[in-house]
Amino acid sequence: MAELARAAGVSPHTVRFYERCGLLPPPPREYPSGYRRYPPEALERLRLIRLLKALGFSLRDAGKVLAAGGDPESCKAVRAVAEVRLFQLRRELELKARAVKALERVVEACLRNEDPSCHLFSLAAEAPLVAGLERAPAGTRGSG
Repeated sequence: MAELARAAGVSPHTVRFYERCGLLPPPPREYPSGYRRYPPEALERLRLIRLLKALGFSLRDAGKVLAAGGDPESCKAVRAVAEVRLFQLRRELELKARAVKALERVVEACLRNEDPSCHLFSLAAEAPLVAGLERAPAGTRGSG
C-alpha cells in the first residue's frame, strides 16, 4: 500500500479512506502474509480521484464519475456531473469577484483616510454583498 500511495502522491491513510468510501476497490490479499496486492489500475484510479478532487468534485460526485467509467456510453452521465461542477465554479468565481471588489473599496477608502472608522466594518451593512458571499454553493465553502 505504501508504494501505491507514494506513486499516486497520497498517504496510505488516504488510500484506506478511499477504500472505505468505495472510491477504490479493496485489493485481494496474499495468503498467508495478508499483504494487499493492488492491480495497476489502482494507480490510475487514484490519479483520477486526485484530479477530481483538484477540480473541486465532492467525494459523492467523484464516485458517480468513477462508477460511470470511461466508455463512450457513460459520457452523458459524466458530462452531467461535470456541468453541475462547472456551474458551481462559475458561481464561486462570481462571488469571489464581488469579494475582491468589496475589499478593494475598503483598501482604497483606508488609503484615502476618509473616515476615522474602519471601512471593513461598513461592509456588513451591504446586505446584498453579505448574502451573496454567504450563499456559496453547497460543498464549495471551507473545502480544501
